[in-house]
Amino acid sequence: MAKKEKSKVIKVYAASSVFKPKRRRPAFITNPKPGPHPKSRSIALSVVLRDILGLARTAREAKVILREGRVKVDGKTVKDPRRAIGFMDVVSIAAVNKHYRVVYDKRGRMVLKETTEPNFKLCRIQNKVKTKDGLQLNLHDGKNILVKTNDYNTGDTLKISLPSQKVLEHYPMKEGSITYIFGGRHAGETGNIVGTIPGTMTREPLVILKVGEKEFQTSKKYVFVIGTTSPVIRFEGETE
Repeated sequence: MAKKEKSKVIKVYAASSVFKPKRRRPAFITNPKPGPHPKSRSIALSVVLRDILGLARTAREAKVILREGRVKVDGKTVKDPRRAIGFMDVVSIAAVNKHYRVVYDKRGRMVLKETTEPNFKLCRIQNKVKTKDGLQLNLHDGKNILVKTNDYNTGDTLKISLPSQKVLEHYPMKEGSITYIFGGRHAGETGNIVGTIPGTMTREPLVILKVGEKEFQTSKKYVFVIGTTSPVIRFEGETE
């Protein structure tokens, strides 16, 4: 017997924790497809259009908008309503001539912040692999970029152009770099790196951060570098 296809909808309470729907919403929302972002940190594009941006009243209207090719993600037209949208994605809406960058607010909820610079994106290096064509950098949003020099480390951030994916700038995870914390107890805070603690067989690598006057440690996997001397992008309540 053939395996049943995964449901295209999920109950609201089972949705990603980064999406907090308003009250009196329908019991079900679109289930994002497996893709560039983990399900726990992404929501479907049709939900973005309807519930976050308010550009559609129903899922059907959101599908029509997408079918007409009015929406781009990272500079490329997307028509799939179940396309997973996650941290740092750039969503462009041709009908209203507006562009949004996906970030988190202070409560760890996904929000779309309007931007006037839709032609670049920040991507975190998750790991790197040697290939016959050069060094392949695997990024947090599923993208892969080939580079010729080994000047990059896991945890560093790349500023890439959209949609060409050309590397514009490189922000290493080093002392003094400005970071955004997107997980753990300090999610939503922005601070400077003070130092790092290598991992062991029983403990993952840690980063020592300074936010204001306080210092604390957090897992390296929750740290996203957003600049060296000043942040390239800003978050809730700040001007980009």
